[in-house]
Amino acid sequence: MIAEVLYGLLAPLMVVAVSWSVVRRAYRANPAGLMPVLLVGMVLKLMFLAAYAAVMLRVLHLRPIPFVATFTASFIVLHNIEALLMRRLFTSAC
Repeated sequence: MIAEVLYGLLAPLMVVAVSWSVVRRAYRANPAGLMPVLLVGMVLKLMFLAAYAAVMLRVLHLRPIPFVATFTASFIVLHNIEALLMRRLFTSAC
């Protein structure tokens, strides 16, 4: 059960950390050019997370219910935190 929880938290945490770093750097460099960066990031996140979940469930044979529950909950919470950080970034520049 510990492995499922750790692996369920690992990918969303990595994705949000990398995404936030890229968004912050792109916004500071060119605020008007942020939308293409966000769109490409969304596609890359989708592809990575789908492949990650498939590998965890099919290759490592993790128990699906604890893994998917942790993966989903951490994804939602961490992406909401990232959205709040973006809102702070965008309003602090005004």
